[in-house]
Amino acid sequence: MQSPASNTAATMPPPAAVRQIAQPKNCPALFFIAFPIGSEIPQSQNISPKIRRLRSWLRQHPDKKVIIEGHTDSYGPEEYNLLLSYRRAKAAEKILLEGGLAKKQLLVRALGEEQPVPGLPAKSRKNRVASIRVENPEECINNLINGDID
Repeated sequence: MQSPASNTAATMPPPAAVRQIAQPKNCPALFFIAFPIGSEIPQSQNISPKIRRLRSWLRQHPDKKVIIEGHTDSYGPEEYNLLLSYRRAKAAEKILLEGGLAKKQLLVRALGEEQPVPGLPAKSRKNRVASIRVENPEECINNLINGDID
């Protein structure tokens, strides 16, 4: 007869599968809103076509959410950078709201210098952005592949 512990172990998924479920890959950014050094005022950019496509897609998928993540480079104090990343994310949220997106579909996160844009070193000036991505990785990947969102 098996002990309760060994019986439970037999029904548990392997550790790699647990890690994969617990930490799903993030969907890549659909686009970025850039900011000058030390500022939460966006640089002049033409992102209107991307916002229109995203707005149209979200209307077709009202249960989906967009994650707005503020980033900074690693220059300056960590606490300052975290607050700056929040202000950048809120500025990006304002742009998306003005573009017709519904507030209930937007989630704002401040990542500061601790979580740079994937693939960039923390000191890169390219981290002075707010990234815009869809919450559900599978949905995002499918739509990127199918061309529904830029």
